[in-house]
Amino acid sequence: MKRFLLASCVLLASFSAFAEENWTSEETASGLKQIEAVRYAFAGTSVTLHSLRFLDENCNSIDSANIVIEKRPEHGIAEIVIEQTFSVYPKDNLRFKCNDQKTPAIYLKYTANPGYAGRDQFTVLEVSNVGGWARERTFMLNVRSMQNAEAIGNSTNPSGPSSLPLPRKKN
Repeated sequence: MKRFLLASCVLLASFSAFAEENWTSEETASGLKQIEAVRYAFAGTSVTLHSLRFLDENCNSIDSANIVIEKRPEHGIAEIVIEQTFSVYPKDNLRFKCNDQKTPAIYLKYTANPGYAGRDQFTVLEVSNVGGWARERTFMLNVRSMQNAEAIGNSTNPSGPSSLPLPRKKN
């Protein structure tokens, strides 16, 4: 019984993101939260738009949600990938110790077709395995061409614009 209660608490905590969002009465009744997000991307360059990680208190992955691409983009590729990366749980989270090791995370990535500039969009559905709550996310993308972008960094690059990663804040 003690294990069951602990497992239930862990599963509920892993879906606190579903519970912490402000849901309207209509969304609660339907079990579906619809979210729209506007994002920017450069043509031919991959961008990570969303990530999810479901871990128990021992840093083990929990099979807690199903994620599918409901509507694919017309001018690029959307993909769901699983990668081993470091988490960033806050110190007051019981999974904070998981930050010291790589654990599986689900990433939603988008790559616009090379040379394309304009708008694109796609929709993803996340359904929790605990309670059946769902979030439908529609990403509306403004895709920019790198051909007309002014180069930053290496101005002697004859092949065109380059990009540099932003500096990270030092702790």
